[in-house]
Amino acid sequence: MAAVFDIAFDHTRGLMRITLGGFFGATEMADFVAAQAAAYRRMTTPRGQHVTLVDVRACKLQPQETVEAFRAILRDPAGQGRRLAFVTGASTVKMQIRRLLERDTARVFDDAESAETWLCAADDAAARAA
Repeated sequence: MAAVFDIAFDHTRGLMRITLGGFFGATEMADFVAAQAAAYRRMTTPRGQHVTLVDVRACKLQPQETVEAFRAILRDPAGQGRRLAFVTGASTVKMQIRRLLERDTARVFDDAESAETWLCAADDAAARAA
């Protein structure tokens, strides 16, 4: 399956949604990186204040070069937000994702609803306190 991706930003919630599927080679990674950079430029939430939900349920196991490219993306401070959630479902990609996570503000979930709840929990608590 060829690589596919979609990037959408919910400006009212400061939530970036990324959906990845298939198999990413060097060309597809370059396309994804360019699209993600463009999405960050359009973002209205202050840099670093957004949260990101990455749905990889449709991803295939990736080659080591691709895993390292994703690791570089995750380490880049320009794109880091307050929290990062990956939705893996029961996919075999779950172990690859777990090895990528080097921050305590990142988690892996089996479903998108739980991931989004965790991502927005701090915002909801702040709104209740106000």
